[in-house]
Amino acid sequence: MSRNLVFLDVMHNLQLPKTPKIESSFSKTGEEYRLKLQSDRLARNVALSFGELDVQVSDNYFDLLPGEPVTIDMKSSATLEQLRNALKIISLSDAFSTN
Repeated sequence: MSRNLVFLDVMHNLQLPKTPKIESSFSKTGEEYRLKLQSDRLARNVALSFGELDVQVSDNYFDLLPGEPVTIDMKSSATLEQLRNALKIISLSDAFSTN
């Protein structure tokens, strides 16, 4: 399945919401893990990082619409606790934030 969001101007002219609050929750499904993400406002170009951990994710660089959860499947030899501690979530708003 695929989705395309249309913005009626070039990206650098858009006023994206300031640092969206992205909530995350992990679960284990058999040998794999599942990460559920949800945001209170638009989070454009969300990227996931797990530092030095070797993690294969089913998707990266996606948009989160307000109140619409996204589920990411993951494969890793790391423990659930290691994944939780290493997870870093960044969006386009974070990348250009001057805070």
